[in-house]
Amino acid sequence: MTRLALFYYAGKKITPKEQIAEFIKYFDGVVLLSTDEGKYSDFSTLLGDMKKFVAESGLRFEIWVEIPYYDATKTPRTLEDMKDWIIKVESSTVARRVTGYYFSLEGAGAVSSDSTKIKNVVSYIRDTYKKPVLWIPIERWENRDPLYLTRKCVQKVGFTHVAPQPHYYMVTDTKGDYYRPNGMNYQDLNEFMWFCHENGFGVEMEWDSAVRGYCEHCGYGCNATKCTERARDYLVSLRDIEKRFGKFPYVVYYFSTDLNDYLKVVR
Repeated sequence: MTRLALFYYAGKKITPKEQIAEFIKYFDGVVLLSTDEGKYSDFSTLLGDMKKFVAESGLRFEIWVEIPYYDATKTPRTLEDMKDWIIKVESSTVARRVTGYYFSLEGAGAVSSDSTKIKNVVSYIRDTYKKPVLWIPIERWENRDPLYLTRKCVQKVGFTHVAPQPHYYMVTDTKGDYYRPNGMNYQDLNEFMWFCHENGFGVEMEWDSAVRGYCEHCGYGCNATKCTERARDYLVSLRDIEKRFGKFPYVVYYFSTDLNDYLKVVR
């Protein structure tokens, strides 16, 4: 199982650069991305962080680079714009260390609506550079199949790596939001992760600085105890699914922009 961590190199919040060595210590690879699905992307900053990870990590450490979907005005980029971004990455001095790409648009509905252009981007990467493309989707769970639209998008577009977002941490058992209108209990989380495993997907672990008492996106507000319990449910469910059905191919970890949020939960 490959363990990838999200590292925010640009945007409203940025992962501290001094944590790079710790990321390399705790994970098998990193996904370099900006906030707001590419709106805050900046190639020169990205390249600088790519070089830092390359300089400090071994050859087996995976480096995945975002394909920003939106530009600075929150307008979807054209196919040529996205190709130009990829060409710049592949023309860099560290291109050989780029394992693959991360497609930054998350919503399965949005990907489905723009599937032709996205398919062309994914095909370009796979055909030209022989590299995989990771997608970390979310869709509204309104029936007993939480990945219906995700699977349709994968069939249309051709993503090679898919790690769906359970979204369990962001709600409570009974209080939901747009993506989980009925809330989500532990049984739901376990079922969701089973669906991911059954489809050959990975899965995303999700928590943030609320586990250390800060106010961020936890369904239980700033309650560090409740939010930490909620986060640890992911790890319990992960172990349960893997014990019964075998390892996930890859697991992606989101813990906001501070590795201390990750350590607070796993220790």
